Amino acid sequence: MDAPPAEAPFVVEVCGAAEPEPIVVAPTDVDLGDLATWLSPAPRSCRGRAPSVTFPLCPSAAPTAARGPGLAELARLVAADDGGSGGGDGGGSGPGAPEVVVFRVQFTADEAAPQPGCHSAVVLIYALRGGEERPVASGRAPPARPAARVPAAALRALLAEGWGLRATVCVADLDAPIPAGLQLPVPPAGHGAFQYAPLLDGPFADATVVAGGREWRVHRAVLAALSPAFHAALGGGMVEAATAQIAIGNADPAVVELLIKHIYAHAGSVSLAEAPELQALAARYLLRSSLARHLLALLAAPRFAPEALAPLLPLAARWCGEACELSLFDQAAAALGKLRAAPEFAAWPIECVERVLRRVPAAAALEAAAQWVAARGEGPAGSGEFEAPAEATSEGEAEAEAATGGAPGAPAPSGQAGSFPGAGLPRAAARDWLRLVDAIDWQSASLLELRAAESASERLLGPEAARAPPLRDRLLAGYRALAGRQAEELLRRAEALEAAEQDREELQERVALLESRVEQWQAAAGAPVGYAEPPALARLRNRVL
Repeated sequence: MDAPPAEAPFVVEVCGAAEPEPIVVAPTDVDLGDLATWLSPAPRSCRGRAPSVTFPLCPSAAPTAARGPGLAELARLVAADDGGSGGGDGGGSGPGAPEVVVFRVQFTADEAAPQPGCHSAVVLIYALRGGEERPVASGRAPPARPAARVPAAALRALLAEGWGLRATVCVADLDAPIPAGLQLPVPPAGHGAFQYAPLLDGPFADATVVAGGREWRVHRAVLAALSPAFHAALGGGMVEAATAQIAIGNADPAVVELLIKHIYAHAGSVSLAEAPELQALAARYLLRSSLARHLLALLAAPRFAPEALAPLLPLAARWCGEACELSLFDQAAAALGKLRAAPEFAAWPIECVERVLRRVPAAAALEAAAQWVAARGEGPAGSGEFEAPAEATSEGEAEAEAATGGAPGAPAPSGQAGSFPGAGLPRAAARDWLRLVDAIDWQSASLLELRAAESASERLLGPEAARAPPLRDRLLAGYRALAGRQAEELLRRAEALEAAEQDREELQERVALLESRVEQWQAAAGAPVGYAEPPALARLRNRVL
């Protein structure tokens, strides 16, 4: 078996006490410093407690810029930890440098501080060179587990190309969920000592930004200084340079205004409904500021109350998919029972529902899928009546027809919460139903989950539809996968028993050989009859035989 890769930890410590707040450490940028020495293969050792970077708990969502020791000192110390650091994170052993860099966030011991297990942390690693940013890695986890892992080879390659390394850290209190209506901070872009805020729509404007029928008078130099995308559009041979106008299509004008105000160093706030789109615009135009990273951290680190998550999830899935993968899909899966009761649930796009159902046990996922399809299939007047599907014209449509209970006009059971209303599902709804059924993780479902899903399908669709090929085949695939996993486990046990039996037979042969050699040695040495054999040999014989 190959040895696991050597890991070197970066520990970001959070200390002090704070009142319960959703964000206990606002998105904070940390310079990782020069890691060339740390990533070199030269042997290093670390004695005593591993150093760390310390941030105070700050119950304020106002972003801060952390300066001070940085993580460079920590990196040089733990690069090739020989196991004597006492940090408990398993640094690289031997003469080589680590293969994996592990980023962790931990809380210092403080009687007044919140318990570490009640917090989540997001760590975003990125490279910086000449104002250009490149994402390297991201992760979210409780502080006890790694928040991000980065291959050391990737860091070495970036350093060789002249990139610097930075991290954005954000810590949230899981016991203080984000409520609906909370405003997230929009920090001003840093322009040094000069303030551009008074210039917006002011004198000497030489370009315009247009979105959603609104227009803003701006300055080419200001936009180009903070965005290479605007610089290329306004300073090259593109049509924007000739017309001095940038049209931002498919964007909410209120969000575009927030983006422009940020560029002009206005400090403000953004609603949860607008934050994902603002993050996407900042990333699209490659702003030379922390806006995109800070909004991503603020969307991924905290726990959102169900009434806030229900409308936020489809917006984040459209504009800020990384926040969904880091946190929001998992949160939706954990709170799916409450989210199903929200009126926004029926408006979720099917891609969003699929990603959530993959993280939910089979029975709960099946009920949620049935409720979503039933709600989406209702007529415009909300009558709950479905059009009877026409005769199926393909194998997939025939399978979709079977999902509604067989015959196109066969009535679906009603009177149950979440059951399908009306006379039958139209083809589009039936296809959505099968798509969601396929999104369920049947392959790793346990026996209890499969039985619960079987019971739920009979309750939702009726016995006949539950035994129709589409759902029946998925359930059977789950049972086959379960039987396969159990068979593999029994096979491993059988192989272990066979190996143990072979080892026992081999030991017995070696014990017999050792006994004969002992007799020969004793005879050659002239030992008297009844001479005591070594005690260890007696214990070995008793254990083996």
